[in-house]
Amino acid sequence: MYLIKTIWDKIYIHPLFYLVIIISFFTGHFRNILYFTLIILVHELGHSLMGLLLKTKINRIEIYPFGGCSKLEHLVNIKLFYELLILVAGPITQIIFTFIIKKININVESYFYTFSNFILLFNLLPIYPLDGGKIVNILLSYIISFYNSLKITYYISYCVFIIIFIFTIINHNLFLFIIVFSLGIELIKEYRNISYIFNKFLLERYLNDFNFKKIKIINSIKNMKRDYIHIF
Repeated sequence: MYLIKTIWDKIYIHPLFYLVIIISFFTGHFRNILYFTLIILVHELGHSLMGLLLKTKINRIEIYPFGGCSKLEHLVNIKLFYELLILVAGPITQIIFTFIIKKININVESYFYTFSNFILLFNLLPIYPLDGGKIVNILLSYIISFYNSLKITYYISYCVFIIIFIFTIINHNLFLFIIVFSLGIELIKEYRNISYIFNKFLLERYLNDFNFKKIKIINSIKNMKRDYIHIF
């Protein structure tokens, strides 16, 4: 109960999500939003529980019209594999939850599973700050420098977002438009934080003695990689 209360106290509802709730109420889709919210909470619970297992602190669980975002207090220099575990825990928890609902035959409308599939697939789009965008950043970080992985991740994010936004305009779907529009706002906010994230990455390297096993010789701080000790 204490764990549930701790997580519940960290939940933040974005103002645009209240707009979606109001629209759904007047259009007769309120139950849809209940299903949508439940699936998002389960998904974010997966991220948060894995974070707690890896001894990270939960700052806030944010609920947006396009999904959720678990703000965990871990170092930028956390091991790539640990961050990947936290990210995949959300989709895996959601899949298990949906499977259990179906297996024990709980009486829910068929579109509950449609919503679950939509949230799962949408959240895996390579757009930051969705899980898909973060996973792209981690995979790139295994290959190239942290700074370049950030830049390329955002370039990919903008390209995919433009395609999704055009698709939304063509289909004239108000609910989907609100979801994509709010995602675009968060993408712009995250892009403006590139310098902050990179400077935090450098500051952590200065303040902490990380025991990474791999060593790389570099001639610029922008060539620094995660999981590596560097020799300049």
